[in-house]
Amino acid sequence: MSTSLAKTKRRLRSIEGTRKITKAMELIALAKLKKGLERIDGGRYFLLEFSKTLSLLQRMVRKKEGKEGPPAGGRLIIFLGSDLGLCGPYNVDLGKELLRNAREGDEVYPLGGHAESFVRKCGLRLANGLPPLGLSGKIEEAVTFLEAAFAAAKEGAYSEIGVVYSHYVNSLKNLPLYERIYPLPEPSGESLDGDGLLPELDEDPSALLDRLLLPYLSSLLAARIGESAIAECSARRTAMETANDNADELIQQLTVLYNKERQNAITQEIVEVVGGSNA
Repeated sequence: MSTSLAKTKRRLRSIEGTRKITKAMELIALAKLKKGLERIDGGRYFLLEFSKTLSLLQRMVRKKEGKEGPPAGGRLIIFLGSDLGLCGPYNVDLGKELLRNAREGDEVYPLGGHAESFVRKCGLRLANGLPPLGLSGKIEEAVTFLEAAFAAAKEGAYSEIGVVYSHYVNSLKNLPLYERIYPLPEPSGESLDGDGLLPELDEDPSALLDRLLLPYLSSLLAARIGESAIAECSARRTAMETANDNADELIQQLTVLYNKERQNAITQEIVEVVGGSNA
């Protein structure tokens, strides 16, 4: 076998082996994507309606206490990245969204190896002294983390808590977003009763808000972590599908090249045999 023929064959086998890996990664990402979608579909509507109620309570508290809005100061930004690569522009798009929203005085709490590496590379301030929060999306971790974050906010360390995450739109599109989770966004006028009037409650709205805020925001943070994981799986599935298509095309080209080289080698051997017999 000629050197050129052996080299083409080795390259062909290498690409075929790589394709098996990328195909397996695509199937794994697809399975995780389907499982994750079943988990979050029912919670989106609940969190949306819950947020409207809590936003109204927050407005009632501010009206009662005469507060116009949150104090000025730095923010705590929870940056949801990933630990793994091979997911196309997923981490790059999230990094761009973080840089668009970050300003001087903000502190960033990165989740995932790629997120932490990006924050350090860009020279952003890391949030220290907060409990560990992982990409598993466990509600217990979210409760403990937000309790400490709220305590720091009451002491004046943070005026706002937000999340940079990837919103899953469909299997082909993810949208990186910054979402303020605390203080709660103000509700639109159409969410109020009557002509923009606030409802009357038997219980003090401040006490009611304090009791409901932590469970709601913990569920919201866990949901955003879960949604980012789904978006990551979607991005990885798309990237691996593209890699498989490219591998198939390259394998086809190399197969044609290998067959041509093999035919040329056979023809050369026949010519040499015939030439030797005539001599």
